[in-house]
Amino acid sequence: MLNERVLPKHVGISVGIGIIIILTLFIFFPGGYSLKEMNDNKVTISKNGLLQTEAFTVEVTTENELRIALLRNLINKWKVIELIVYIFIPVVLISLAVNFVSRSKEEFTFMFVLSVLLIAAATYLYVNNLHLMDQLVMKLKV
Repeated sequence: MLNERVLPKHVGISVGIGIIIILTLFIFFPGGYSLKEMNDNKVTISKNGLLQTEAFTVEVTTENELRIALLRNLINKWKVIELIVYIFIPVVLISLAVNFVSRSKEEFTFMFVLSVLLIAAATYLYVNNLHLMDQLVMKLKV
């Protein structure tokens, strides 16, 4: 257990609630794609939204085979980004809370700037991958 002088009880509870809220938002945030191969020449693509799921089947041809491979790669990259964010955000929140409570101004400032930069980078990767996946799916639908 953490000593009361290092991390007061209310800060620990606040960080715990924050972690639960962030994980809940990531679980229900729309935009996740999944790709399932039906047989040798058909693929089902599902877009999971907040309230609905859209699925359609695409026939694999020589014209769209490269797009499907790129979409599969982007979906795998998406899952890695989500895993990193799931691990990173709680660690940053806890370290910010500990540095804030311990009144270590230099460490708190460093961690705050680092967390803002990393959150900006993760947001850029998230939006960029989502945009690329949306473009690929629109071209496959046509």
